[in-house]
Amino acid sequence: MRIKHYAQGKFYTIECPRGTEIVRRPGHGDHLLVSLNGKQVRILADPPELLPLLAESGNFGVTLVGEPEPDVALIGLACPACGQDDAEW
Repeated sequence: MRIKHYAQGKFYTIECPRGTEIVRRPGHGDHLLVSLNGKQVRILADPPELLPLLAESGNFGVTLVGEPEPDVALIGLACPACGQDDAEW
C-alpha cells in the first residue's frame, strides 16, 4: 500500500507493508499500524517529519518511493530576504 504524506512543504510517497492501517484521530494525532513480523507496530505521523525519516531509513517496513514533491503552492516561491539554505522546503 502506498500513501502520500505531507511534511515541511513536500509530499512524500511511502510504501507500507500489506496489512498496514491508517488511523486518523483528530486531536490525538494520526498514526499507521504496520504489520511487522506478525505484530502491529504503531508509527506516529506527528511530528510530520518523523514518518519520512523512518521511510528514508527503511525502518519498520516502510520505505520512501521516489523523490519528495514540492507543494504546488510553493513552486517558484521567492524569499527575497533569505538564501536557498535559509528557506524551509
